[in-house]
Amino acid sequence: MVEIKANINVPLKNFNLKWECDQQFKGVTGITGHSGAGKSSLLQAIAGFQKKGVQLRVDGESWQSSQKGLVLPSHKRRIAYIFQQPYIFPNLTVQENLVYGMKRAKIHHSYFENIVEIFEIKKLLEHPSSALSGGEKQRVALARGALTKPKMWLLDEPLSAVDEDKRWQLLHILKDLFKENDTPVFYVSHAKEEINFLASQVLEVKHGFVSQSKEHQGLNTTLKGRLLEVDQTLNQSKIDIDGHPMILRDQALPLGSSVCIRLDPKQVNLSLDKIIGSTIINQLPCSITQIKDEDGFKSLVTLSTGSQNIHSLIPRNMVSELNLCEGMKVVAILPNSAFT
Repeated sequence: MVEIKANINVPLKNFNLKWECDQQFKGVTGITGHSGAGKSSLLQAIAGFQKKGVQLRVDGESWQSSQKGLVLPSHKRRIAYIFQQPYIFPNLTVQENLVYGMKRAKIHHSYFENIVEIFEIKKLLEHPSSALSGGEKQRVALARGALTKPKMWLLDEPLSAVDEDKRWQLLHILKDLFKENDTPVFYVSHAKEEINFLASQVLEVKHGFVSQSKEHQGLNTTLKGRLLEVDQTLNQSKIDIDGHPMILRDQALPLGSSVCIRLDPKQVNLSLDKIIGSTIINQLPCSITQIKDEDGFKSLVTLSTGSQNIHSLIPRNMVSELNLCEGMKVVAILPNSAFT
């Protein structure tokens, strides 16, 4: 957790970036807004790349006072800044890039090995960075950021150039990493599903004005499963979710790979029993862990699959009509669209 006190009024091309802040940040803060709204400029102001109109204190330390001409250099702010396009040194090997990131942090070799394993780049260590794919380069950039042991993460559309399947694998890796290290994260993305998956709070940027978003609910969830079988004649795969088989389109992944499925709670329906004789493909046994009334005559039902939670947003009257209660066994009817 860090405490940030900011008074930012940075002149941009068409408007000023404005952010007044005096609060503590922990976990992942998503940053949303239309293209050109000022999201990247906000990260640049925090990182020290905006020289005018920035008054910024972090945990009582003055990072910048444009009025006084004080600017703490970016490398002394202990920030891991990850850009949309991977920024690694093409003339170095992967391992040399990672070691470069460790220069200013006291890292045990075991931590290095752990990060290499988490980002699945051990086989790439001796490869020249110039020979990597875009997704591999971004894995290396993220791993190097982790090896700096940052005080804060700034990520600017870090997964926009990563293939869809790999993107969700990386999202799980990042979520676990951020949770384990308890480091504040500012995460810019146009992808609402990424924000819903990672963020506990959201800043919205409109024409340079930064405000706390009231719309983010953090309800969208992602089920994680393991690939069991592939049927190329039907172009479909079978995955295991907490001991229950589910069918989805062919993932073109090796058997045993992790597969992620995004779920919108408005599309997850409930049944007291499995539905027989229908076109519904995937039904997942669950238990109800919480029922909470929401605005608009809706109820939010939190469901446990065993090791994971998902949400279902249903009409409030259905709670009483089905006699739903916490601890009750139900079947989640999952939308076919989530599996295609």
